[in-house]
Amino acid sequence: GAVVVGATEALAARVGGEASVALPVPGTRLEAGDRAATISAPDGTFAVWAPVGGTVLAVNERLSGDPGLLARAPEGAGWLLRLAPRDWDADAAEVAWGPAAERVYAACLAREDGGRGDAFADVRLERVLALPAVRSAADVAAALRAERGASRFSDAGEVAVELGGRLRDTLAVDPGLRARLGRLGLVVCFALVEPDAQLVLDLRGGAAVASGGGPDADLTLRCGAEDAYRWFTGALDASAALRCGDLRCDEGPAAALRALALLKHLRIAPWRRTPSWLR
Repeated sequence: GAVVVGATEALAARVGGEASVALPVPGTRLEAGDRAATISAPDGTFAVWAPVGGTVLAVNERLSGDPGLLARAPEGAGWLLRLAPRDWDADAAEVAWGPAAERVYAACLAREDGGRGDAFADVRLERVLALPAVRSAADVAAALRAERGASRFSDAGEVAVELGGRLRDTLAVDPGLRARLGRLGLVVCFALVEPDAQLVLDLRGGAAVASGGGPDADLTLRCGAEDAYRWFTGALDASAALRCGDLRCDEGPAAALRALALLKHLRIAPWRRTPSWLR
């Protein structure tokens, strides 16, 4: 008449003997998938989800006086709580049992051993709490659309590191490119918005240096940070951007096109954005 909920031997081995456990009070009502217990360890904080819905009948009081019991006997004396199922037939059909469940779990552990990921990522609260709240496929689609629509750069510092850093690396390894860009003999400033930032290219004396600031500019180009990324990765049509106003130049469009005709040789490889919940 009760379901015993606990940690597996593999999870207990991961958290070690220094773990502390937070348990619900008897009488608590849980739905399947609710957090039934929390295990805090030096390696992180792990959640134990209720496999079925029901009422907490009892919790393992021995764990408060002997936390190491969880690591020594997780599937025996180190159990966490007992649940009285509320709708056993419905919930049990959603739980994997026996040899089939063992095979699935062994495959998850093997994934970690092969260096392809953390087998316990889905129970790490640090990761779970960073995920967007979704309850349906429509919520997932909305979260993905919001991520795609968000700015690639969170602030000026990220522009300097992610975009400026790649430009500096490209220039550092190619003296021929530095010499070619040096023919322009100007200081070109990309004044960016979303986020507000400056990216300065000093193209004087045969040298070309990208930085987040620098000397007064001879030529100022104004655009969004995403458009600057697109330009330096070769995806932005400068003429079209000037016509529609996505790219503006304080010295006029002709001056912008002359400078960009030379700057088109400064290219960096595009990179994939990391979703916010993985950062």
